[in-house]
Amino acid sequence: VNGRLYEKLLEHARTLEAAYDRIRSQQKLIVQGQNMAALGQIAEAISHEMRNPLAPIGAFSRSIRRELNHDSPFAERLDTIVHEADRLERVIAAVSAMASPPRPVLEPVSLNQLVHEIFEYYKVDSQSHGTTLAVEVPSDMPWPHLDVHQWRQLFMNLVANAITATPAGGRVTVSARQRDDGGFRITVADTGVGVPESEIPKVFSAFYTATPTGDGMGLNVVAQIVKLHHGSIHVESAPNEGTQVHIDVPGPEALHRWLQEQADASVEADTADLNDVSVSAFRRG
Repeated sequence: VNGRLYEKLLEHARTLEAAYDRIRSQQKLIVQGQNMAALGQIAEAISHEMRNPLAPIGAFSRSIRRELNHDSPFAERLDTIVHEADRLERVIAAVSAMASPPRPVLEPVSLNQLVHEIFEYYKVDSQSHGTTLAVEVPSDMPWPHLDVHQWRQLFMNLVANAITATPAGGRVTVSARQRDDGGFRITVADTGVGVPESEIPKVFSAFYTATPTGDGMGLNVVAQIVKLHHGSIHVESAPNEGTQVHIDVPGPEALHRWLQEQADASVEADTADLNDVSVSAFRRG
């Protein structure tokens, strides 16, 4: 009898532990959502104030540049102004997206088709760099469920970085496979200059860049998109040995379930806030 009671006690303890872990996970999602909402409001206010003067600066600079001859002493200066205005606009857009990222809208996505579309976009850049682009995705691999717009942005950032880092004669490869647990491993690899080991932990930080012309937002946006899809991302690299960016995302069933739990947690948080407001108003009355 004592043995059976002890087994039941252990079973109840495991159940309570699982419930506690679930509660902590939901609390983390709620707090994270509230923090991101506040950051989104701040970023939106700053972006609005920056866009107001930035738009006419860029527009007037382009207009004047079109009227100048290429040999004008002011042409190079105006090119710099136009370039920097474009860069600031990209930074503003990236900060807004990072601070208030939209919830993914999942649909089956053909990685083969999406990556070929990205490679077609960067075909001219890769040719000018002397870089070969390759896709290694099994034709019979099931389609992951992703937000196709967010993943198009993800691949554009990763492929652009890979091409920039790869010298002439190098290769940029996007590969994918399905894991045994139903999830997917997606890798963007290059044979470029690589990243020092000490710098790898920093590459996904906002505004980090290894190139003088970069804005440092691309890889941070990539990390945000992976996080929104409940995935993980890590980098393997060494100087002059190339870089591999590995992304793991869950299978469709698990991802849909987690996103639904996150949405439910957000609704519960909003309901609790409304109840607090109602009780406070009633007490004041």
